[in-house]
Amino acid sequence: MSNPAIISRNTEYYMDNLKVLKVENELFRMPIAPLVKASDYFKTLFQDASPATDDFGREEGSCDEFPIVIPDETAASFVRVLQWIYSKRTALKSFNDEAWIDCIRLSQKFLIPSLLNTATEKFSKADLEPMRMIEVCKQHHLKLTVARKAYSELCRRWEYLPATLKSNEYIALLQAREEIYRRKTTAASTPYCLECRKWVSCTEFSHRMALRIDSGTHEDVVDRVLENLTGVIN
Repeated sequence: MSNPAIISRNTEYYMDNLKVLKVENELFRMPIAPLVKASDYFKTLFQDASPATDDFGREEGSCDEFPIVIPDETAASFVRVLQWIYSKRTALKSFNDEAWIDCIRLSQKFLIPSLLNTATEKFSKADLEPMRMIEVCKQHHLKLTVARKAYSELCRRWEYLPATLKSNEYIALLQAREEIYRRKTTAASTPYCLECRKWVSCTEFSHRMALRIDSGTHEDVVDRVLENLTGVIN
C-alpha cells in the first residue's frame, strides 16, 4: 500500500489570515499576505508588532467590533492602495492624473516602492499646468527630473513667470528664455492662447496670445535649467 501524499498549504494563495481594517467610517476585511509583501508599513503592522487584545480576548483586527484603525487617511484614498496591491491591472486602467498624484503620497506613507515608481512615472507624463507639477514635486520631495516637462514648458512660454517660483528658479528660467529667444530668428512659431491655455490659433478677440518657439526641442537649454536648479526639489 502506497504512502498517502503529503498535503501542504500554498504559501501564497491559502488566504485564511484575514484582518479587519477601519479607515474613516469604513471597514475593510482582506488577507494580509499581499499587504505585507507590498508594504513595509503593513509588514511592521502585522508581523513585527504584537497584536493587541480586548477585554474579551479578541485579537485586534479579528472582527468588525475590534478593527485595526488606519489613522489620518480617507477611505477613498485607501481603496487606491488596495486596488494597486490586489488588482494592479484595474488601477493602471482607471487612475487619472489626480489619482496618480494621490498615489505618490500614499506610496510614501505606506512604504510601497512599486506604487511610488509607477505613480511617479505616470505623473511625469501628466497633462498638468507646469506650476501644479512643480508644486507636487516639491511637496513630495521628488527628484528634479520628474518635473522636467514643467520646466521645459516654462522655458518655452512667453507669458509672465509665476510669482511663486523661487528666486533661483526664476533666474534660471529667464536665462533659458533668453537663450531660446536668440534662436528664434530661424524658428517657426506656434500661437499660445493665455486664456484657453492651449497651443492654438484662438479666434476670441479678447484673448491674449503669445508665441512658443518650435525650432528644435531645446532640450540642451532645459538640461542647463535642471542643472542650475539641483537641490531645489531634491
